[in-house]
Amino acid sequence: MGYGMAVIALPFCAFFMDLKMLPPLFGTLGGIASLYISIKERRHINWRELRRVLLWCAIGFPVGVYGFHKLPVNRLNLFLAVFIVIVSVHGFWKTYTKRASRPWPWLFGRILLILGGVIHGAFTTGGPAVIAYSEPILKDKHEFRATMMLIWGILNPIFVTIYWLSPSRQIEVFWLTLACIPSIFIGIRTGQFLHHRVSERGFRLAVFTLLFLSGISRLMPNDHPAKPEEISHTAPVESLQTVD
Repeated sequence: MGYGMAVIALPFCAFFMDLKMLPPLFGTLGGIASLYISIKERRHINWRELRRVLLWCAIGFPVGVYGFHKLPVNRLNLFLAVFIVIVSVHGFWKTYTKRASRPWPWLFGRILLILGGVIHGAFTTGGPAVIAYSEPILKDKHEFRATMMLIWGILNPIFVTIYWLSPSRQIEVFWLTLACIPSIFIGIRTGQFLHHRVSERGFRLAVFTLLFLSGISRLMPNDHPAKPEEISHTAPVESLQTVD
């Protein structure tokens, strides 16, 4: 439908998979979908706005990539959860109240784009920040969709290339990506079908509600008992007893 693939899918998949596997997975899948849509809708691309967004996102993008490769998973998870809750609350409020969008002041608009670059470099989910900046400017929905798709079609391959050149790459991501590629084209066709038949406002409210619940759930402490292999082996020898 033109937005939100990674930011919707990532928090739910993070319950079942290693968080570090998801950005390269969604970066690849999102890159394929974005390039396909942007090429198909290329006549609607606003090239001037595209250059402006990419320029400012490029400032924050390397910071996000560095954080993805260097920060521990628990910090990334906390950052992701807080970000998702903020995005969901803002999106729900904006959709529910039907507030008209106005362009951001110059400074705040550039901060949004830099922040979007940071988040996209870390999770390939910087869309909400970039969309918050671009939505009041790109009024035509075809122009908005085509321009946003090309932005992700440029940033995602860069992220994925850096990932596969890094020593932290995981071959499992490659096989998982191959298995998921068919779902991209099914999703694109389904999204085009729904775009003309489903209330966009109702769809957005449902999405932001699910995002809020998933973000809150990721902020809750994990109370599961430790697995045997996770128990520390540093206990004093005196505490270890044997039974004849």
